[in-house]
Amino acid sequence: MPAPRKDKERFSHLGPRLHALVEFHSIPHEELAALLDCNTTFISHLLCGRRLLPAFKLQRLASFLAVTPGQLLGTEDLTITKTLSLPKI
Repeated sequence: MPAPRKDKERFSHLGPRLHALVEFHSIPHEELAALLDCNTTFISHLLCGRRLLPAFKLQRLASFLAVTPGQLLGTEDLTITKTLSLPKI
């Protein structure tokens, strides 16, 4: 049996923040599942906050989303804006 996680409280805030970033970037669940080497059901549970992300996958996920692990966990502020690129006439 694995040891109980001591960072459960910190990682419990990940779901809503991750959900917002996934929606913002329009990332399909399949792409996240491939990145984290898991199935799409786990991604759905992760986004809803029913599952915890393994700690060793946090850095990979943060790099993919172009944020810091602290921003992803909510210990640092996060402000992202989209830029509209229009073609030149």
